[in-house]
Amino acid sequence: MIQATGSIDALQLSIDGAPITVLNHNKRGFALDGRDFTVRRSGAFTPRYELLRADELLVTVQQAPFVNRFTVTCADRTWLLKAEGLAAKTFGLFEGETRVGGITPSSTFRSTRDVVIDLPATLPLEGQVFLMWVVLWKWGAAG
Repeated sequence: MIQATGSIDALQLSIDGAPITVLNHNKRGFALDGRDFTVRRSGAFTPRYELLRADELLVTVQQAPFVNRFTVTCADRTWLLKAEGLAAKTFGLFEGETRVGGITPSSTFRSTRDVVIDLPATLPLEGQVFLMWVVLWKWGAAG
């Protein structure tokens, strides 16, 4: 499980108290374990986000039109990431009809003070960080 604290401009992610990276909703990428990852965004009404390391495509996230619902594809697996509740601050990750994880802020009104990122181990760490980046991007766009 990943813990995140901070703000939209500097959200520090850590595991068991050890920092792993800092995300900024204005930056299209992050560093993790000494490796640089780039986020590429395309589309307007149905944005598509891609996580790349060098030229290798690792994870894609395709947003459904006009809603906070995303199809997540990594390797041969597919999940659905969707907002839960009207405030669109908490996101659940679903495999079929089963909720397998989520991204949950400590408060609906202060979305980025403390966040728990509890996603399945079948999604690699860089994919988990990437999903937090996508959610942070949505929070930044809404604010």
